[in-house]
Amino acid sequence: MLSEKSEGIHEAALTLRELSADENIRMQCEAREMHEHDMASAIHNGENRGKLKGKTEGKLEVACNMQYAQKRILYI
Repeated sequence: MLSEKSEGIHEAALTLRELSADENIRMQCEAREMHEHDMASAIHNGENRGKLKGKTEGKLEVACNMQYAQKRILYI
């Protein structure tokens, strides 16, 4: 096992086992992990909404420009 080869890894594995055994600490770690996941999801969703808004605005601008160009052609 890897923890048998390195004293530092062995100590870290022992600490992890001890902390995992403490239900309060485990719940705090799980809550922190869930919060970080929620934040990453919120950022991802915000980016997707921004991209969609940008595409929509871009299409609207193209449509307005095409309409303007058609009006100019009719008046020529």
